Amino acid sequence: MGKVSLYYHTIKYLKLSQVVNRLRIMLGKGCKPGVSASECITNIQKVVSTETLNFDPVFLARFSVDELMKNKITILHSRKDFDWKSRWEFEDKSDLWNFNLHYFEFLFPLVRAWKDTGEKRYLDKTIEIIGCWIDYNPKGSNPGWASYTTALRIVTWISY
Repeated sequence: MGKVSLYYHTIKYLKLSQVVNRLRIMLGKGCKPGVSASECITNIQKVVSTETLNFDPVFLARFSVDELMKNKITILHSRKDFDWKSRWEFEDKSDLWNFNLHYFEFLFPLVRAWKDTGEKRYLDKTIEIIGCWIDYNPKGSNPGWASYTTALRIVTWISY
């Protein structure tokens, strides 16, 4: 009786479409590993693109392109001269500041500058900074490999 109760209390919160799709998967009619998404997805709807969200002028104004090009960064109104080829955690900064550093939102203005001007130096700086993060943040180091910073960084990196 316990399993029936568990199923009931789980299913009662689902939408009918969720129950139907779950049954389809259980019957072997859903997407399976190795099958392309286009073969399984039949109804794709357009959503607001990251370009619209991430390149909003107010969002971009939080970081200075000129500062970044000179290896300086201001996060949460606190500026730091930064050697990208060094540690990526600073004891003189708050945990929140250090986490924000690893989100990589500060690169959006560099990417926007590259898209607007076509000047490769902005793209080169973006690639340099990402490469330095990869080189100087060994797997498992904190806060760079904390689950939240990793999740945000991945989304940020694929948004460019």
